[in-house]
Amino acid sequence: MLDICGTKPGRKLIKALASKVTKITIQPGRTSQARWGRLNSSGGGWLLEIAIELSENHSYYGMTNIKVVHEKSIASTLFHELIHVLHALDDENIYEGGSSIRKNMIEHMTNLEEMCTITGFCYDIFRKRRPLKYVDILSESAFLIAKNQPGRIAHRNPNTVLIADAKPLEELPQDLITPYCDWLEAEIQQRLNIPKSLYGDIESLLKFLDENPYAGRSIPPSFWDSEEFALRAITNTELLEFIPPKFLSNTDFIKKAVQRNWLIAFIDSPLLSQKEHVLSILNLLSPTIRKNLYDKLGPELQQDTHVQSAAGISKLKQ
Repeated sequence: MLDICGTKPGRKLIKALASKVTKITIQPGRTSQARWGRLNSSGGGWLLEIAIELSENHSYYGMTNIKVVHEKSIASTLFHELIHVLHALDDENIYEGGSSIRKNMIEHMTNLEEMCTITGFCYDIFRKRRPLKYVDILSESAFLIAKNQPGRIAHRNPNTVLIADAKPLEELPQDLITPYCDWLEAEIQQRLNIPKSLYGDIESLLKFLDENPYAGRSIPPSFWDSEEFALRAITNTELLEFIPPKFLSNTDFIKKAVQRNWLIAFIDSPLLSQKEHVLSILNLLSPTIRKNLYDKLGPELQQDTHVQSAAGISKLKQ
């Protein structure tokens, strides 16, 4: 633990955990992992248990001016597991479900949670309209660089995955921050921008967007001239936020779109204040979804008997 507290990232991490975790138990394990839970059912403090693999031959892929294989210390493994716990205790639930998310992924990362833990980059944090906090970007790589070791570029260790141009580390360059940040920025940009080589191949472009939905912001404006492209794009729920306003004020488009992805019915639109539009959409939805859409409507429409009937809502008591 002294190894961790001897660095600024380590002190920031321990301070953040100290406000949430009551007890930390660390023990040897076959694999490194963290477990946590409430001390009691009434919502007491958190109990944390970490198992650390003590293998002497543990290593990782790092980035200097080249990709290298570097020895991994027990301290960095512990720091990694503690970051997972910090994410699990996050009050904003930014990382909820991250271990099962595999979209917008940097290559050689297992899932979103591991990518955020290793690199400190989380798309959803950078999209929030609030000042960035130091704990938002805490990562295993920040700790490694603070210890004068290369930042990590893959979740799997060199025994389980092969990076073609990686080499054994011979001499550590003085600057470890610049090459790592350059690598990370390049990886992120590759997933936020549609390759121009896909512009002429709609099938491949839509597949790329399915794997990297945040790249929806880089869809060329001319593509949205096609209603068919828009209808195909919105089947990917994560692309809904990129739909141009002209489609959201088009009743015919919304009716077609709802049949492909019912969530389109819930996007804020001037049409949700128009009775005839609402009635036509309600008729396309399942009973449960109709009630959810009804709850989103304004008071005037909610009190309309035709809307109530279409939504399956009992007549309001006088």
